[in-house]
Amino acid sequence: MSESVQQSRQKYRGSKFWEGRLKLSTSCTECHRRKQKCDQQQPCRQCARRYPQPECIYRDAAIPANKRERPSTAMVATPIVRKPALESVGVEEVTETKGATISFATLHQFDTAEGYQQMLSSMVSQLQCNTLSGQLVDQDTTGPNSSAGCSWEGSSNDSESQWQLQKSGRRKSSVSPHDIAISSVDPLHFLGITPTTQNAGLLHAFINIITKYVFSIDGKPGPNHYNDVWVPWGMKTPLLAYLGIFSTACYQAEAQRSSPEKAALALGYKTKSLRLLNEMLSDPKLATSNEAVGAVLNIIITEWYWNNHEVVKHHMEGLVQIIKLKGGLDKLGPGHCLREMILTTDYCLCVTYDWEPLFEHLVKDPSEYPVHISIPFIAAPSSFVEIASQLEISKETAIILDDMRFLFKATVHQLDADISELEKVKTASTSTWIQQRIFDMPDGSQGPLLVQDFIYKSCRIAALVYCNAFVSRIPLSKACSLTDLNQLWTIMWQVKLSRWKQIPGIFLFIMLAAAPAAQHTPHGRFLKNMMKATALSMMLDSWDVVDKSMYTYVNLQKWLRRGGEVALGSSTPKALEFLHFY
Repeated sequence: MSESVQQSRQKYRGSKFWEGRLKLSTSCTECHRRKQKCDQQQPCRQCARRYPQPECIYRDAAIPANKRERPSTAMVATPIVRKPALESVGVEEVTETKGATISFATLHQFDTAEGYQQMLSSMVSQLQCNTLSGQLVDQDTTGPNSSAGCSWEGSSNDSESQWQLQKSGRRKSSVSPHDIAISSVDPLHFLGITPTTQNAGLLHAFINIITKYVFSIDGKPGPNHYNDVWVPWGMKTPLLAYLGIFSTACYQAEAQRSSPEKAALALGYKTKSLRLLNEMLSDPKLATSNEAVGAVLNIIITEWYWNNHEVVKHHMEGLVQIIKLKGGLDKLGPGHCLREMILTTDYCLCVTYDWEPLFEHLVKDPSEYPVHISIPFIAAPSSFVEIASQLEISKETAIILDDMRFLFKATVHQLDADISELEKVKTASTSTWIQQRIFDMPDGSQGPLLVQDFIYKSCRIAALVYCNAFVSRIPLSKACSLTDLNQLWTIMWQVKLSRWKQIPGIFLFIMLAAAPAAQHTPHGRFLKNMMKATALSMMLDSWDVVDKSMYTYVNLQKWLRRGGEVALGSSTPKALEFLHFY
């Protein structure tokens, strides 16, 4: 190369034209290769929205002069990878972060929405400390789409969906990559959610998996307002979208054999969701919106599922205040979906925690309803024996259900009226007679037909639990022994969910017998989820049937509670430590 050329290049390197050329190369290597605009963040917006997400690398010479730590004009081959800033929803090491212990010692029973906001602020501050105490790990290696060293196999169990994970050399597992596989994070830019593959994967799983089991027993819902209207509308709001991600993160933590109360990922999303909710409640125009009501209801259901009794209690009190400020349940808008979901959740909490309903409303007697949702808690024009062929149940099963309907009807009229001692003795004698009658029926261990009739066996065990509670005047949580619970659990899941879907009223009758006693067992969460889904699926056919049935059951609980002199809400459930993935 001639000396004149070298001098010319040296002169050019020191000119303003060379500096201008350097400023044109401020993109990361991936954006520079694709010739796309880079916002110079870590990771940049273009890299964050790609899937799989590439490594966002900046070269020293490509950083503008005003953003460099030291001036330099020489090209450096070693890439500089900037550490990402910790977001409110971080990716922490799940196994090393301690669970958040929320204390309500300084929070008294609040009667205003401001008290509920103070509780949310207290929860956010405590959760934030626990969430940020963990160590950051690489998002691409521990995110929901990571499947290195793992192989997934679908189980052939008809009663419930299960996953079997075979791990090699890794302690942690993740949810199935087939369930949450995504092709792009582009939609997150329009939803107000941080566009990462982790957020996209969890949101995808919530929409396409979890929401399918809200109004359906087997995950195959028919046309309904929740799946067709509420979910598409709710995902347009960052608060409800983050709550959906939070719910999925809790399920993911259980799949990883870790409690959601100790999983940093779930705690991070919970912190983010509570902060957004608190901001919404601070706005007078949004504090009583359907979005705020739906958000609080979502939190209540998630906390109830994981058995956080005190947290559920305070969120329910906050929801009551919001509904009062809104003007009542009838002001929740057309469709009544949100109203009926709130009432159903209120009933489910009463079943689990044995307390009184918090939302007063008019309960109507159902007039006409489909035969397949028939349930023993309410009267009907036709007996179960008469409709046994339509329900495809055995005559013995129908006899048990008719006996229980007669017993419930004989007991209900005692709930609110003062009755004589003679009537009390008569009811006790009726309970004892029906108990002995059902006990003398075959247990299903013999006979070619009854051996495989698992619906009959399940109804018989559940009926004996109800009779035991009525005869002894003890709550159902004590009437159902551990032996009864294990036996019922083993038998009832021999029936396919698709079959239970055909007779949801009988299915709900069985689950309500075991639900109060199952809350301290590994079966509790799955049973609660099925109980709520069954009630909501029946709601699509007749809300009056669900309302009257749950109302009758709660009143029966109240009657049993008074008989056993058990104080209302005296038993504080403990969170389940043993995790079981169904």
